[in-house]
Amino acid sequence: CVFVPGRAANGALKMQSRMAFTVSERKMHNEGFLSGDSSPYFEQMYENWKKDRKSVHASWDAYFTNVAAGVPVGRAFMAPPAAQMAGPATTIFPGAVGTLPSVGSLATPDALTAFSGSSAQSVFDTSRIIQMVRGYQTRGHEVAKTDPLDLPHKPPYTTVARTEKPLNIGYKAYGFTEADLDKTFDCRVPGMTGFLSQERAPTTLRQLITRLEETYCGSIGVEYMHIGDQNVCNFIRQYLETPEHFNYSKETKRKILVRTARAQMFEQFCAGKFSTSKRFGLDGAETMIVAMKAITKKASCMEVDAVVIGMPHRGRLNMLMNVMHKPMHQMMSEFQGVTGFGGTEWGNTGDVKYHLGMEYDHVDTDTGRHMHMGLLPNPSHLEAVDPLVVGQARAQQYYSGDKNRTKVLPILLHGDASVAGQGVVFETLQMEKLPNYTVGGTIHIVVNNQVGFTTNPVDHGSGKYCTDIAKAVDAPILHVNADDPEAVTFAAEFALEYRQRFQRDVFIDLVGYRRYGHNELDMPKFTQPHMYTIVAKHPTVLDIHSQKMIKQGVITPEEFETIKKNIFDFYSSEYEKSKNFDPKSAGDGYQPQWRHMKKPWEPAIPRVTGCDLDWLKGIGKKISTLPATFTAHPTIAKTFKSRLEAIDSGKDVDFGLGESLAYGSLLTEGFHVRVGGQDVQRGTFSHRHAVVHDQQVYNSYNVFSALDTAHKIEIGNSHLSEYACMGFEYGYALEHPDSLVVWEAQFGDFANGAQIVIDQFVASGETKWNRQCGIVLQLPHGYDGQGPEHSSARIERFLQMCDDREDIIHPENWDSINRSVIQQHNIQVVNCTTPAQWFHVLRRQVHRDFRKPLVIFSPKRMLKMRAAFSTMDEFGPNTRFQRYISNMDTSNTKKAEEIRRVVVCSGQVYYDLAAHREKTNAHDVAIVRVEQLSPFPFDALIDDLKRYPNLKDVVWAQEEPMNQGPWAYVSKRIEASLEHMHQPNGIKKPLYVGRDVSSSPAVGDHHMHDHELEKLLEDAFDPALKHNSYYSQYL
Repeated sequence: CVFVPGRAANGALKMQSRMAFTVSERKMHNEGFLSGDSSPYFEQMYENWKKDRKSVHASWDAYFTNVAAGVPVGRAFMAPPAAQMAGPATTIFPGAVGTLPSVGSLATPDALTAFSGSSAQSVFDTSRIIQMVRGYQTRGHEVAKTDPLDLPHKPPYTTVARTEKPLNIGYKAYGFTEADLDKTFDCRVPGMTGFLSQERAPTTLRQLITRLEETYCGSIGVEYMHIGDQNVCNFIRQYLETPEHFNYSKETKRKILVRTARAQMFEQFCAGKFSTSKRFGLDGAETMIVAMKAITKKASCMEVDAVVIGMPHRGRLNMLMNVMHKPMHQMMSEFQGVTGFGGTEWGNTGDVKYHLGMEYDHVDTDTGRHMHMGLLPNPSHLEAVDPLVVGQARAQQYYSGDKNRTKVLPILLHGDASVAGQGVVFETLQMEKLPNYTVGGTIHIVVNNQVGFTTNPVDHGSGKYCTDIAKAVDAPILHVNADDPEAVTFAAEFALEYRQRFQRDVFIDLVGYRRYGHNELDMPKFTQPHMYTIVAKHPTVLDIHSQKMIKQGVITPEEFETIKKNIFDFYSSEYEKSKNFDPKSAGDGYQPQWRHMKKPWEPAIPRVTGCDLDWLKGIGKKISTLPATFTAHPTIAKTFKSRLEAIDSGKDVDFGLGESLAYGSLLTEGFHVRVGGQDVQRGTFSHRHAVVHDQQVYNSYNVFSALDTAHKIEIGNSHLSEYACMGFEYGYALEHPDSLVVWEAQFGDFANGAQIVIDQFVASGETKWNRQCGIVLQLPHGYDGQGPEHSSARIERFLQMCDDREDIIHPENWDSINRSVIQQHNIQVVNCTTPAQWFHVLRRQVHRDFRKPLVIFSPKRMLKMRAAFSTMDEFGPNTRFQRYISNMDTSNTKKAEEIRRVVVCSGQVYYDLAAHREKTNAHDVAIVRVEQLSPFPFDALIDDLKRYPNLKDVVWAQEEPMNQGPWAYVSKRIEASLEHMHQPNGIKKPLYVGRDVSSSPAVGDHHMHDHELEKLLEDAFDPALKHNSYYSQYL
């Protein structure tokens, strides 16, 4: 039992006063843990203890024993241990003193007495020492010397929560005096680790306090006591609480100094040569490079094969040069405007130099091992790259067979303001232990400038630190002074050891400063005058550390000057080489697995995506047959029975089966498939059922496990996130082209929660950074009377981002047999109206010789609409995705010459139009479907319109309001098509049929929804309609 505090302690105090201890008349004081309406419970525990000490919890036994032994009230309580499994003691850190406790970390009174050394050391002394050590472990970070500027510990220099408060740290807080400092104490306690380990020799109080101060109050402040896992806490204590403070060899100290010099002198060199250019330098936090070098060097020793890095713009150039080994002369040429971007080829606009990434196969000279290093490009949207890094790391782990997740290491760098303020950080952190998203932990490094753009920490967040979010996932946090390169190295090496051992996230808070403004051309004194007065007087980290190394005899002044000269000479020679740099010599940046992909300017032949029907049916039967021992829900059993019947009959193939056939066929052909998003295993609308659940026992079954394929499908439900989860899948799709990676929204309406990923990566990633990506977004879309948040995936927004011209029909658009038009554009936008179309567009995505993001406005109501179902023949040989479907009026007896109107539409509204035509016998109206909205199928539309010589008008019909949906996009393209046809029969432009303009996507009243749909259908077939819908009501 654990004691629960309440509102008052009077009853407990009265009870305590009746306890018959050795000194029965002593004055009682308020115990901190005895605050509550708890006297009956307290009395019960005491009575039980008097009868049998073992009948109460060890914490009560310790308390009553301590008081009986004379420990002053107020100091007798010892916190109970975290529960854990009993077992033998085991060493958890090689070479470290101490063992894992086999039971809780609380020592029994008998054990305390046994280990109190001599009779002079009472249980009270031992208890005080334990509490003192715990005080340092818990709150030492609050007084650690982590701020190189030593700014005041009050707002605006800190958050409101981090105001100065009395801390129970230091020997005096626990009743010790100066007279006790040189007394020897036996600090060994059974079950404890670190400074209290049984293997430690007795020590003086002064020596113990010295090590506590060095460990917890020096250049590193550690937060880990919030972690609930006792094994983790013991590991951290053993790593930190060593007999001696960490001290690197002279050789290592020299390497750390050189790394510091390279980092700082790079910034100084660039500032001198390009004083009017923004570079977002690391000045004030140069030891970020020292940390990264420490991690990557140690990672190579620990047999890590790949490192995936994401970071903001600050320090990126230094990272590219000193960690990623980008040729410096190439970087210098970019400062001078020679980038290789901006050519005549499509997809070559480029980006600013401090947004660019690179990949590099590095050979570590110490270990001789190859290590692939990748730094993802990123936009200025801080933290947006976080889930991409995790996603690409997961993909690399899959392709390299890294099941233990120790060979691929993700590292994320953050800013202090952004890590506290951007929600995507938390969304990404929540993936840490999710089975479908975990990467075995991420190392986070926060480059803490102690200021945002112009914003002080008091306005950054409400916690004590910008890194408080790490506590949500029980991650340890190391706050480290950026002016101490050796402490930074120690923290970095610890972070890697921790991540590799526990497969958990870990944070380093690199506390530095920003020597200049937000960029080098900004004036920070406008908003931080006091801080920047201190900064102006503060020496650089290289000055501080070099003097320290010279004083320690690690290096002589002459040797240090030689090091600086060699670095400067190298930088200068690279600068001279940059003047003649040819960007073409740098290559295209494509990794080996992408080399077989065609570039945008290299013609790629469209592929047929139909399959041999016997082969496809075999796949369909395997994935539609549940195991005989599996008890499915009756409705699901019926669904799978219907699928088998459809395969056998060749009719009534629904969307769930069509999509599953696409995945199954691709897996069988050797492609990898991953589908992520909320509720994707079942499907929001209960159509997919890729993973089904036994109704009698806790067991699930992945239907694709019936296929014996080289690559597997990963189809897993995500947590309730759009931003991070879409970013994760985008990063996953970046890794390898031979994979189909799908992110599906629960409803398409919710995709705008990931608008930054859509804008900055999906729509423009290739043209900015020359990185192809074949991610698929499936966004359920359709107006079914479910209100404004369950109707529209905002087609108009995606179409607005498409970069195909609305007024020019290029010659290649007619040559779709020999060239894929989409190569010259950024994204594909489709709205499939049959299961076969969905099947083909998914297969087309990976059977092409290039990759483009695909946005599918997927069905909702159509999923169960029998009129929309396909036949198996539509999946067979020589079939393919149809960008445009012409009029399919099976009951029409009219000839093409009798057609008076063509209604062009896209999506499920087609079936409403077709039903209304049948109902009203309006067979002089042809209804055609644009299945691929972008790039627009000019050729198919123009060829089809030519079939109708007596047309009077062309109508565009849509479910969405006039200011939404495809209208704004397609109207100009239909108009361009009519102009290309020389405006047949005087038709200059299409008419609009649909809902009126609206600020909301849809109405909330179902009756109003039905009324709007009825008007849409009437207008579409009204021969007297000469103006756009609702036009007359504004006259």
